Amino acid sequence: MTQELKYKLSSLPQSSGCYFMKQGSTIIYIGKAKNLKSRVNSYFVGSHNNKTTMLVQDITDIDYIIVDNDKEAFILEINLIKKHRPKYNILLVDDKSYPYIEITAEKYPLLKLNREVKQKHKNVFGPYPTNYSAYYLHKILNEIYPFRKCETLPKKECIYYHLHQCLAPCIHPEVDYAPIVNEVVQIMKGSNQELLSSLQTQMLKQSELLNYELALKIRDLIEHIKLAQVKQVVESRDSLDRDVISYANNDNYLAINILMVRKGQLIDNYTQVFSILDEVDLEISKILCEYYLEKIDYLDEILISDDLAYEDFRLFNEKKIKVVKKGPKFKLLSISHENALNTLNNYHLLHMAKADLILDSLKELSTYVNHPLTYLEIFDNAHLFGVDAVSSVVVFKNNSFSKKDYRKFHLKTSTNDDLKSLSEVIYRRYFRLLSENSPLPDLVLVDGGTNQVQAAQKVLESLGLNISVLGLVKNENHKLRGFIVHQQEIKLDKNSSLFKFLLSLSEEVHRFTINFHRQVHQSSPYLGILTKIKSIGPITKNKLLKRCNSLSEIKALTDDELVEIGLNKAQITQLRKGLKYYD
Repeated sequence: MTQELKYKLSSLPQSSGCYFMKQGSTIIYIGKAKNLKSRVNSYFVGSHNNKTTMLVQDITDIDYIIVDNDKEAFILEINLIKKHRPKYNILLVDDKSYPYIEITAEKYPLLKLNREVKQKHKNVFGPYPTNYSAYYLHKILNEIYPFRKCETLPKKECIYYHLHQCLAPCIHPEVDYAPIVNEVVQIMKGSNQELLSSLQTQMLKQSELLNYELALKIRDLIEHIKLAQVKQVVESRDSLDRDVISYANNDNYLAINILMVRKGQLIDNYTQVFSILDEVDLEISKILCEYYLEKIDYLDEILISDDLAYEDFRLFNEKKIKVVKKGPKFKLLSISHENALNTLNNYHLLHMAKADLILDSLKELSTYVNHPLTYLEIFDNAHLFGVDAVSSVVVFKNNSFSKKDYRKFHLKTSTNDDLKSLSEVIYRRYFRLLSENSPLPDLVLVDGGTNQVQAAQKVLESLGLNISVLGLVKNENHKLRGFIVHQQEIKLDKNSSLFKFLLSLSEEVHRFTINFHRQVHQSSPYLGILTKIKSIGPITKNKLLKRCNSLSEIKALTDDELVEIGLNKAQITQLRKGLKYYD
């Protein structure tokens, strides 16, 4: 887990909402929570099933939308999953998982439960998040309200007429279903307070008459109406495409939040933090005008609060930009503002905390080399049994990674001699910087112990450079345990700021180097021998490569050592068979 992800987990709000698990910029899972902080953090503690374990391994970033309560989160989650179709939301991705309830447009209507509605009309409701919720609601309404029950009208009344669950249009063709349809429509929309009060009265009355089963059904119906009222906050009745904009700012930063409502459903959330370089109103107008330059024609309206009604933005397209001061739309503005404010607060805390930790770590590290540190370069090598050897350097300066200064190297060294490879890349890097008269780092970090540090120092001295060198020492599982300086190993507390800082450097250079090596290896005619062996997948292959530097070393491993790495008996048999003819 990266430091940034740890910070995000620690700064999550204790609010209701929906969370997005991301792999890079791709959303891979969406969930809802009464308490975002508690729910999201629960993924990263304790043991889980295989699917959840795989999900956690893929997570590189987390985002979220705050709403007022868990019921709003419940509705929002459905819309978000349908829009983004994350790969881990297998059970909810397919629209067939969302049943509809329909009052058929007939003289004697049916109340139907459908998986698909070929042609939607005003009396189609849903989709519902689970089969059970839709089935149960459909069952209750059909028992309380006497809709027609038979697909084809029979010649005489059926048992439902005698149970008072049907008006029997088969024998009473004059019956009028309009009052029943109107009442059920109001229930489905959850918009009639008088009806809600009437149902509560009925529930109490049936309870007093000891008709507990009917009273429970009416109670469940009341709960559905309340849920429908909540649903109106995140789903509008007009099916318009609109954006809802709010912002929050402090002296240095501005956070803008945009809720995206499409076809009446809240389906996405965009939040960005900007540095304030001008007056706040001018910054907002400039940002929004640029953002909507090519987007505004596709929207029906943009909702803003009166404190965001800046003239430049209003004039951008005055017909579509509407100021909202009350009602359900203002509730959406409140949700947007809460998300903007929360993002701003977290951004400030996250970046201030990270900056303080980095400064403290650099200050502590400087005591080991006896000079200040502001510019660091970190090296790593990668190869597969001496083939496709590459190296890279990652640059850290001005308290952050400077990605534009990262460099990749195709090594001319074609063996698996790490010291020779390291010496080559150190020489090529600093010979180039000297030739270009470019700035030099205060500290060089290499992956390895005393031998690697001495090899790097020897090359630097040959170039006439006096740059401190530090070695990042790993344990037997190739995890950071400390560093080498002045031929002495300094072991670190894993909870210390310095350990976390050095770990972030190590992880970044390893990530960058491995990605480069994969690109080179995939384009190379040489294919990894391990990849060809049946039952040895990428995870197992990586474990073997971390443990051993050659095929000979892998062949020399005992069965017990292979089990310790994670192979089962079948994999061991296939591995032995696959490596039989390789020295």
